[in-house]
Amino acid sequence: MITFWDVVGRSETGPFMKEQDFDWQVGLEAGKLVEKYDIRYDPEQVVPADDDLADRVYQAGLDLFLELGIYCRDTNRLIKFTRDEVEWALKYAPTSVTYGQGRDQAVMVYRGVEDSTPPFCLCTPVGTSVAEERFVQMVQSYAQEPLADTFSSAFSQTVHGRPIKSGTPQEVEAAIWNVLKLREAARAAGRPQIGIHNLVSNAERTDATLAAVQADFGALPNDGLAVAATAELKIDYERLKKVAFMRHSGHNKYGLYGALMGGYAGGPEATAIVHVA
Repeated sequence: MITFWDVVGRSETGPFMKEQDFDWQVGLEAGKLVEKYDIRYDPEQVVPADDDLADRVYQAGLDLFLELGIYCRDTNRLIKFTRDEVEWALKYAPTSVTYGQGRDQAVMVYRGVEDSTPPFCLCTPVGTSVAEERFVQMVQSYAQEPLADTFSSAFSQTVHGRPIKSGTPQEVEAAIWNVLKLREAARAAGRPQIGIHNLVSNAERTDATLAAVQADFGALPNDGLAVAATAELKIDYERLKKVAFMRHSGHNKYGLYGALMGGYAGGPEATAIVHVA
């Protein structure tokens, strides 16, 4: 079993590497794995249905993760894991997650390959920039979608007419405003207790997130909080501080990853491997 304190400890004692060297290593190792597992991208197959290809991409991603681990930017050290630790984490990962309350409650369950269980629908404009005055109406349109099991937030360009700057008092205010407006949109949609799977999109720092996730502002105890890794395969103490809080809260927690095609990961084949890792 791997613990939070194991991860923190390894961020302080793991192998040292300069960040630029790690960036180059990601692309180099991913490129080798593309050839090793004969992974080829076919632009005519937007959603590949090749089970063997999926297995090879998964194995390549696992190999990359075991080789490089995760890079901690604050200490310039690698947080590495053994195959047994990774397989244990996968084996004991949650098989169901509950969002929302009352008649708006919905349960996300594990679905295997070609599973006939209907998918859980997380409707969201996350990552989309929207003008402050149109924020509520925009996110309400997602919350009122009949297929939506949960909804989430866009990113407001301003709050109270001011741009949001990370690490400032304005960021804390923006995070609180974010939660207030999301729950306002849920009520306007006629689904006051629908789950929000990404509760705070307007803030990056941990203190702003913690300030916002209060019941008085409309946060439900099982709304979701994300910890977003930095491309590629990196974290820092700011993200680990969020994990420390989330371990003790009732909020649903998940990782958010987005490998960047054309960046250090390389082309579509290598980017897919890095994303799996």
